Formats: sequence, structure tokens, C-alpha cells
Amino acid sequence: MPGSNPRIIYFDIRGRAEAIRLMFEELGVAYDEQRLRSSAQWKAMKPDTPFGALPIYEEGEFRFAQTQAIYRHIARTRGLYGRDERERIECDVGAEAINEAIENLWRLFWEPDYKEQLETFERGPLAEALLDLERWFTRSSASPTCWVGTALTYVDFVAYRYLDEVDALFPAALAARPALFAFHRAFQARPRIAAYIASGRRPSAFGIVIDGMKMDPRQTTA
Repeated sequence: MPGSNPRIIYFDIRGRAEAIRLMFEELGVAYDEQRLRSSAQWKAMKPDTPFGALPIYEEGEFRFAQTQAIYRHIARTRGLYGRDERERIECDVGAEAINEAIENLWRLFWEPDYKEQLETFERGPLAEALLDLERWFTRSSASPTCWVGTALTYVDFVAYRYLDEVDALFPAALAARPALFAFHRAFQARPRIAAYIASGRRPSAFGIVIDGMKMDPRQTTA
């Protein structure tokens, strides 16, 4: 219904929806979620999805899919898309580069022998991706605070999602890239982001991999 809270339909994982949650948390926007917690729920819903995938986003008269389209809609309508066309281009370049790194990271965990590949991946493809991203992040300053310009854009939220996964799964790799490491720590210290992380509302699983749920190893179990 028009005027109701935006709603995210996704699995009970961080994954592609986490950047959406982070944007709303930082902006103080109330939002609703429908989290699918079983394969039966997904099997029942999948035939009615536009492309057989989630997330789906609902806001007012709109209901649509495709992660990047959702990010950009939120960015356009809530002041997270830069000040001019140059910054909007930089937003999209940064987001696409980070998305490629995300896809490469999670493709690893669908390999049957991924546990034997972890060290090789960390020293090779992951190290290369982080170096490329750090070079782009620091293109205008040795100590940047934002990925585009001097104000938050949607790229900052996408970047934090990725770097937080790296921090959890390959902490030494992130620590080796000082500018990215500093951004990650500063972003998660933002008051509203820190409150969300501590709230208990954040899913414990990063995503689904070949052998089940990939949990956040930094979270202690009761």
C-alpha cells in the first residue's frame, strides 16, 4: 500500500539484502522484512518471482526484483547517488567492481573442494581484488572516508557488505589493505550501523554455500 514501510523479501541471510538493510538503518528509515526460513517457503514463492530469484523489493506502488536496480532506486530517491553525473558514474563503476569481487568470493564456496582452495584464493584472486579496489578507493586521497566524493553514497554500503565478509572469512587479507581496513572499521562504528550490528536483528548467516549456511565466525554461540 502507498505510504506503508518499504519491504524486503529475502532469505534469512545477509547476502544481497544486507546493503539495503544498512542503507535504511543509517538513514533511519523504518522498513519491514519477509525472511524465508525454509526451502518449502522458497519453493512455494519462486514461481511467482519475476526472475526466479530474490530479493524482491516493495515500496508504495512498486514491486520489483534485481539487486542492483533496488540499490539504485533507493540511492536515487534518498540522496545516496552523488551530487552530479560524474559522481553517479563513479557510484556505478565502484558498485559494479565490488559486485564482481562479491561474486568471485562466493563462487569459491560452491566449489566441492573449496576448503582446500582457501589459502590459494586468499593469496591470489582475493589479494588482487582487494588491491584493485583499494587503488580505486584511494584514487583521490591517501585517506578517503567515502568511496565517491565526500558524502555517503550507496557504494559505501555495498563496499561495507563485501569488506565485512572478507573481514570475517579472510581477516588477514583485509588487514593487509590499510585503507580498506580503515574504511571498514570507521563504517561499522557509525552510531546507527553499530546499533544495528548489536541489535540482534541482523542475520547470523552470510549466505548459503555448497555445504550449508555460511555463518559469521565472529559471532559467539550461546
